[in-house]
Amino acid sequence: MFESNTIAVVIDPEIDNRAVVEKAIAMALVSHAELEIVYSEYVHYLEDGYFYDPVVAKSLREEHSKVNKKRPKSSPS
Repeated sequence: MFESNTIAVVIDPEIDNRAVVEKAIAMALVSHAELEIVYSEYVHYLEDGYFYDPVVAKSLREEHSKVNKKRPKSSPS
């Protein structure tokens, strides 16, 4: 059996995640671990050469990361 304090689940909005979330909940209940669910969406416009040249894209990715780091973590209810 595994030992962990935290179980992280990355949710992809493009697919059905119910089975994965249900399994993670069951694992967290059995192991008494904290469950963190992360919503992750691919942002294609931050990719080099899609809309922007590589220098501008890098700057946008850094700005995107800074903004997301400042968002407060939601507390479990």
